[in-house]
Amino acid sequence: WVVARLAPEPTGHDHGLLLVWGGRKRNGAAVRAVLEGLKPVALHHDGARSCWLVTLEGLVSPEEKRYKKLVAALGALDVRCRIAGGYAVPIGYS
Repeated sequence: WVVARLAPEPTGHDHGLLLVWGGRKRNGAAVRAVLEGLKPVALHHDGARSCWLVTLEGLVSPEEKRYKKLVAALGALDVRCRIAGGYAVPIGYS
């Protein structure tokens, strides 16, 4: 992994990273339903809230329709979502 404050350069085989947080126990199933199809990379739960780092195919930008749709669906559950970056998929991985 490389960490930098700049937009990732598309390679044609990329994954975006999203940080999702704020889920309470009572809406955990609803949050998981919204996140269905996204691959979790990491999960943290401290009893009061959960945080997920998820990956999705392709890089994502704030103007993108799929990102806006996800933010709206999670926002309705009092859960936040932010773009955390992206990465090129290593050769030989899917």
